[in-house]
Amino acid sequence: MVHLYIFYLPKRLIMKKSGLFILVGCCLMVSFLIIGCSEAADDDAVLGTGIENADERAFFNNLAKFCGQSFNGLEVFVGEGLEGQAPDGFTVSFALCEDDRIEIPVEFGDGEKRSWNFFEEEGRLRFYHDHRYEDGTPYEGNLYGGYACGGGSPLYQEFPADEHTVEVRPHTEGFVWRIELTEGLTTLVYSLLGEDEPYFIIEVDLENPLDG
Repeated sequence: MVHLYIFYLPKRLIMKKSGLFILVGCCLMVSFLIIGCSEAADDDAVLGTGIENADERAFFNNLAKFCGQSFNGLEVFVGEGLEGQAPDGFTVSFALCEDDRIEIPVEFGDGEKRSWNFFEEEGRLRFYHDHRYEDGTPYEGNLYGGYACGGGSPLYQEFPADEHTVEVRPHTEGFVWRIELTEGLTTLVYSLLGEDEPYFIIEVDLENPLDG
């Protein structure tokens, strides 16, 4: 059995065609997208002032609306031949929201430290994973992800694996991380996409924050 880790992917992925086909392209043009006023931050964004692309900046601010809250997440799809890491669910916390970064720790209950990180770098929105052992030692090939490719919206962005990621994790070449907020900001959907089908999808319930 091949194990698929959300933060520490194996060097070899065994995929079987399952008949499921999802058209994946880096930031495909979308013919239409209806966005309610409450779902998109305006151009007078409080955060992300250094992000040059208006849609990336609005997406950043939509994420920031949940700062200080924690939520439950669930795996909803794991590719055939792969095994997820958190079949019983996990929690995410929007722990830090600053002008140039948002940090979202993800807890599986195993003591290891993981986080999703969105931040501004030279005017661009970047997304990377930080995965560390319980003692704080980083995993080999850490800080992987990519830059938003410029064709997203206030509700979703796609991050193709960047040069650093492919260098430290060669098997990620061609990978795309898609982070999406559903209309009404009710769910966050994290997808790891391959050439023509998803490897892994999780959903975070944003309608029901955890107490405390």
